[in-house]
Amino acid sequence: MECLIKMFILSGPELNYDQETIKEKNINSVQKLSEYFIPFSGEPPDTRTSHLVLGRLNSDNASTLDEKYVSIENLDDDVGDLTNFISIKNTGSLINEPKKDEITFVYFYYYDHATYNLKPYKKIKNICPEIKYFQGEAIVTKTDDNIFQLIADDASGGGEYRLQILFDDGCRLEGTVANKHDLMQKISDHLTKKNIITNK
Repeated sequence: MECLIKMFILSGPELNYDQETIKEKNINSVQKLSEYFIPFSGEPPDTRTSHLVLGRLNSDNASTLDEKYVSIENLDDDVGDLTNFISIKNTGSLINEPKKDEITFVYFYYYDHATYNLKPYKKIKNICPEIKYFQGEAIVTKTDDNIFQLIADDASGGGEYRLQILFDDGCRLEGTVANKHDLMQKISDHLTKKNIITNK
């Protein structure tokens, strides 16, 4: 008789994000900045990707979860508890720091509740997904390996649309889409301090 491989359902928050890196020279005036930033900060980008958030990390290179956000609906005695079932492989920051003379723009938001189907390729007792670090959290970035496949099923309860701007000097600005004009002013002020915008 063929042995059926058990599937699992994971529930937790979901990060949706997109990023774009551009040259400072391409937004070296208030008009050019506005022409780029207003469309970028409009509707959620079509190129955004969705990622299950496993939990909180106490540092960007942590190898264990400080707090788990996910739950698994059908764990049993063969598998054990959630602590033993999920470990992580931290592969670094989700958003790379911009190179010299570049700026990285990030558009992101969360769903409060998402469900993912975990389909094992063989009988398993634990998983170790690859994650990346973002905002103090472990973001699943690889959903298919030689042990399992993680398939998004449903998501609901969306929160605020947020924006993050990373500069090559280490400065980071963050705000909401609802307050994007205030955030654009802060970007303009910083680029003026860097002598990128010289004529306001």
